[in-house]
Amino acid sequence: MSKLVALGLFLWASLVLAPPPAAAAVPHTVRFVNSSNQTIWIGSTVNADGSASLTGLPTLAPGQSATITIPENVAPGHWRGKFFARQGCTGASGSTFHCLVGDCGVYADRCTTGEQPSSLAEFNFDPGDGLAPWYNVSYVNAFSLPITISPDNAPAPPPGGGSCQVMGCAKDLLPYCPAGNVTYHPSTGARMLCTNPNRDAQTPYSEALKAQCPYAYSWSRHDQEPGNQVMRQCANCSGFTITFHAPGSTEPTPRVGPVVGLADKCMDVDGANPADRTVVQLYTCNTSAAQRWTIGTDGTIRALGKCLDVADAGTANYTRVQLYTCNTSGAQQWRATAALQLQNPQSGRCLDVSGANPADRTPLVLYDCHTGANQKWRLP
Repeated sequence: MSKLVALGLFLWASLVLAPPPAAAAVPHTVRFVNSSNQTIWIGSTVNADGSASLTGLPTLAPGQSATITIPENVAPGHWRGKFFARQGCTGASGSTFHCLVGDCGVYADRCTTGEQPSSLAEFNFDPGDGLAPWYNVSYVNAFSLPITISPDNAPAPPPGGGSCQVMGCAKDLLPYCPAGNVTYHPSTGARMLCTNPNRDAQTPYSEALKAQCPYAYSWSRHDQEPGNQVMRQCANCSGFTITFHAPGSTEPTPRVGPVVGLADKCMDVDGANPADRTVVQLYTCNTSAAQRWTIGTDGTIRALGKCLDVADAGTANYTRVQLYTCNTSGAQQWRATAALQLQNPQSGRCLDVSGANPADRTPLVLYDCHTGANQKWRLP
């Protein structure tokens, strides 16, 4: 065999046998939906880590939507940034363009300065992170329009789990803004913006927003609070839908059904009695109204028209849990944790089957949070 033929065969074999180069991961998309009652100009700013700034961002009239592709596969190999709705914008793009809320420069389709305070949808798209993308809604700087973030083409989130859940709230929080933090529209006089007076501390602002929407950051260290629910990841989604809701929006229909705990038994109102101070207990699951619980987006858990309540607003171990007329107290606030617990933020303690006893009619109490099966709850 000639050297030329041998060389040709070697090159052919190399081309056939060599594995193809690895394809870059398909980039994620973000879809913007304007469910508000006003035109919005989508704004975006990026982290100071080389993430590519975005241009050509859409302007959306009420009811319109638009989709963009995230440049996560170009240098530096990730995209970390935020999106927001600019409101009340006027002027010519490139010269006199200006917005009352979320102003970020003189262009209608991109930002050239940091954003002025507004509601934010924040993301970390990182192909090198097996858990990414990470996402959250942030009202750390201010609340303007209600925001929700929904993963697209993702598996159903596990009960009480920390992945692929809808974040944020459709509920308008401007009515709950402390009076000193409100900015009013210069023409209509309507509430337009609620600004956080101190993003790095708990304030009446953060407490008011957190009580109404526990699925969004209300201050900078909200993610360090025990049992918080402000950050999620969704490794198997194709992208996200960001919906900007109208002022005055209400929440979607809450989840309703049994709350299942120790020994696959259910949280139950004793005797299906709706009277105040009726014991809440563990009981064999059935289809009665005594086990039909509504998981509210306001942090409450309700049955028979009343709320799951810590007796007398107690915070000590073994404080009993009962049914009681709904109010706005911390005794009726519950947070599902990634460990499948139901934590009462006021006490820092968790809903517990007393003594880990799986027998019917075992009462539920508050107790120090731990990893035992008697503090695991599967929500509807």
